[in-house]
Amino acid sequence: MYVDKVYCNIVLNNSKPLFLLTFTGVTTKKEPVFSECLGHNLLVCEGSVLAVVVTLVISPAQFQVHLPFGAVCLRTLHDDERRTDLEMLTSDMQEYYKNTSTQLQMCLPAPGELKAHCEIKEGKLDCSRVRVIDVKGKEKLCQVQVFFIDFGYMEWVPEKQLHPLSIKFLHLPPQALECRLTGVEIPDEGWNPAAASHLSELTKNQVLVAYVTHVDRDHQRLGVILLDTSEDQDININETFLRKFQIK
Repeated sequence: MYVDKVYCNIVLNNSKPLFLLTFTGVTTKKEPVFSECLGHNLLVCEGSVLAVVVTLVISPAQFQVHLPFGAVCLRTLHDDERRTDLEMLTSDMQEYYKNTSTQLQMCLPAPGELKAHCEIKEGKLDCSRVRVIDVKGKEKLCQVQVFFIDFGYMEWVPEKQLHPLSIKFLHLPPQALECRLTGVEIPDEGWNPAAASHLSELTKNQVLVAYVTHVDRDHQRLGVILLDTSEDQDININETFLRKFQIK
């Protein structure tokens, strides 16, 4: 897939400012863009035990998790494996994009397109891979809704923070996974918004243990039992949720 760009130099008072002209069907420069990663699917096996952070809750049957230690089963995790593939990827992206000059984007990002999101945080360049969800506004006021494919959350960001994603950063599959709570069935009337809010409260700002009970490869989703192991007695979040939202 390619994005059309048109450049035009106009001489004005012995200077040559750059203007953008729009001509339907006219292309003078092309830039490759991507809509999917090239790496193999990240889905793990049934029976795996993972460390997860819940980052986005749509409903108990659809929420996103980030894997702080990668897709390595906690039963086999060693200290020397705690530096994940994602950490190495983001480090390489920071090195790459800090030496890449900011260029005027000649067209708006398209929904579904993969981009690199680069932002200065606490004096340091922070880079992530994102997928474009929506675009609003024009030119300098343009805002883009993006999904962080390795962390599992959405944000509106300024278009100027987005850069073409180099093919060298496509080898790793998205590191965020979609999950559902095992044993929690969707009610006939659908989920009450309070259900998502309650699950968010139970899981926010915690590294949890997820026991994978089911792998749905067709819909790229895991069935999990979430456990809070921060206290002396483990808390089964699935059971805690059901005590308040028991399906009749």
